[in-house]
Amino acid sequence: MHSNMRRTKQEALNKISKLSEEVVGKCRICDGNGFFANENMCSCMQAFREKSLAILARIPDEYLEYDLKSYPGVPMTADEKKRADKIVGFVDNYVKGIKPETAQGILFSGSYGQGKSFLSSYCMRKMMWALYPKYLNNTYCTANELVIAYNQHNKHEARRPIFQIEDFYDGVLCIDDLGKEYMMTWKSAVDTDKKPIGLLLDELFRSRMARKLVTFCTTNFTGTDKKTVWEELADHYGASVAETMKLHMRLVKFSDDFPNWREAVSNKANKEFLEEYRV
Repeated sequence: MHSNMRRTKQEALNKISKLSEEVVGKCRICDGNGFFANENMCSCMQAFREKSLAILARIPDEYLEYDLKSYPGVPMTADEKKRADKIVGFVDNYVKGIKPETAQGILFSGSYGQGKSFLSSYCMRKMMWALYPKYLNNTYCTANELVIAYNQHNKHEARRPIFQIEDFYDGVLCIDDLGKEYMMTWKSAVDTDKKPIGLLLDELFRSRMARKLVTFCTTNFTGTDKKTVWEELADHYGASVAETMKLHMRLVKFSDDFPNWREAVSNKANKEFLEEYRV
């Protein structure tokens, strides 16, 4: 997801205003009030607030269309279903047992299109709701967008960036596509020399871990016969980053022959299969 396809905060607020009319305003259970006379919250208001948090966090719309039951979205063999159920079961247990004060993040590792971004954004949505209203500022971004945000901030560029660097140090954070950055360096405001991205990520992850803030990440690094996923990340970003991530996150690794979620949701033949899971 390229940064020029992202919502600005104003665009997000406009979308939320429209969502309020569609979800709460038309609810027949509470007559469009969102609450009952006894001040209990209607399910429409919870759905509205959950989705509003996701919109403000700039989670892409395509990851908000379906619930967890839609994954991976294709008819499967018994062996494939067993592997899929294992991952879905892990994610389902994770979100149902969320204890924000002790929760670890998750690193989803797998090949392109296997649904890592969808599952990480799903976990993020549930974590945001578990922390609501303590944290209202949450952020979903790609690794490349994170680096761009730092460079724009440090260059004091005139145009307003989509992301402010303060966004990354608050609330729930999801960094998509670690290892696919276009730039491998960034330049701080006080230094003349460019620094490796690893230094940026190391400082960010350590800061978040010290404050017990949950981070979700995805990567196409899947390990090799000789190296683990953590070792590949260490080669790319530095050993300190990999060690911090290992302490901060649990690893969910997809097998190479796992069904392709992206192809499933774009395949017309699967639309009817998926339609019942649309939210």
